[in-house]
Amino acid sequence: MGESDVLAIQQSLNRVETALTDLTKAVNDLRVTVARDYVTKEDFLKFQEQSESRIVKLHEKIEDHVKEDKADRWKLAGLVATITGIVLSIIQGVIGMVRGGGGTQ
Repeated sequence: MGESDVLAIQQSLNRVETALTDLTKAVNDLRVTVARDYVTKEDFLKFQEQSESRIVKLHEKIEDHVKEDKADRWKLAGLVATITGIVLSIIQGVIGMVRGGGGTQ
């Protein structure tokens, strides 16, 4: 091998090295570009925590609504019982007046 062959190999190696450097930069740029489209683990964990807290709040609201609904039903039942008692008392009073008033004349 002559000196010209060695120089040719060195020049080829320099070109390959330059090409590899450019290729490495391009791959790194591509990684950055692609990575922007993906969610990071930190963002995912933050989103997961927010979602879990929303679900917990939703369940608490549902439980509160169920408790209020039960309380409203008991109030309605009490109101119906009171009105029924008043109506029955009035009917009993009217019947008593009709029966009692007819026998005294």
